[in-house]
Amino acid sequence: MENEEVATEAGCAPVTSERKVRIDLETSLAKPCHSHNNMSVLQQHAAFFDQDNNGIVYPWESYTGIIPRVS
Repeated sequence: MENEEVATEAGCAPVTSERKVRIDLETSLAKPCHSHNNMSVLQQHAAFFDQDNNGIVYPWESYTGIIPRVS
């Protein structure tokens, strides 16, 4: 591991050392479903599940976010 601050390998998961992280990763989603306000991809992902926009993702918000919406 070159830089411990940005570790990309998990010691208990050998596959993480076999499959290297791409160096050309996107910094934002091409077509976000919401206003991304210059958020990282991870922040956008978390914001998708934070349905009441209070900065906290509760379990029921995660559940609601993954079930298909039927109209």
